[in-house]
Amino acid sequence: MDPEDIPRRNPINPVDVLLIHPSPHQSTSNHYPLLSDGVYIQAVILAGGPGECLSPLTDTVPKPMVSIKGKPFLEHQLMLLKEHGVTDFVLLTGHLPNIIQEHFQDGAQFGIKIKYSAEDTPLGTGGAIKNADKSIEKDFLLIDGDTLLIINYTTFIRFYCQNKYPVVMITCNNRQGISPSNIFVDRDSMVTGYSKQNPVGMTHLDSGVLAINKKVFFKHMPNKPEFSFEQEVYPGLIREHILRAYQTNVRFHEIGTPDPLNRIAELL
Repeated sequence: MDPEDIPRRNPINPVDVLLIHPSPHQSTSNHYPLLSDGVYIQAVILAGGPGECLSPLTDTVPKPMVSIKGKPFLEHQLMLLKEHGVTDFVLLTGHLPNIIQEHFQDGAQFGIKIKYSAEDTPLGTGGAIKNADKSIEKDFLLIDGDTLLIINYTTFIRFYCQNKYPVVMITCNNRQGISPSNIFVDRDSMVTGYSKQNPVGMTHLDSGVLAINKKVFFKHMPNKPEFSFEQEVYPGLIREHILRAYQTNVRFHEIGTPDPLNRIAELL
């Protein structure tokens, strides 16, 4: 299945959004804003990386807070998701966390709701998620805080909800040769291989966006505080044949070096 992607930032009507689980408290501030049919989803953003490759820009600000067109990159990312009805966020912070929290606070001024989970020492991508256990809902989007993928997230969320796959990864077909492929997607659109060290035979790129059932994802975590979910959770999901690919032709942009910053500025 090749979903219809819309590589433009066009606001959509929230009533078109089909999301995840019903809340028994639709009108209280402790639950997500009502979007459609009493169902919701949360986005968890990995925003803790130090970003050495962007030094000296990241000497005084976290990587996701690098300015693009007068606003932090992370702000552009959150507002893109807001356009698709996602308004509840957990930011997983590490390097210079106070700068992120001082800018966004509780998110009210941006029309969203934000919680924070800060790591005192580096925990890896998986450890950061595990550390935020109490703040993460039973279904959530997981997004790299240094990656911009401009697609129709409403369609992606609807796909996740309607097809009931426990973990769905947005994969790029990499026809443009952005970087070495690290994902193998089979004919049934299941992810059956992952390797950053050995890209031979890989067919797609992990775009840094997943929709996740928390119970399944946490079940595959190792019993330790520091780990990479790519290295230690993906293998189990692949073995059990439960990691689904959602394929797109849209290129994602990672703010790893100054050149992508210029390309992202042209898109925004």
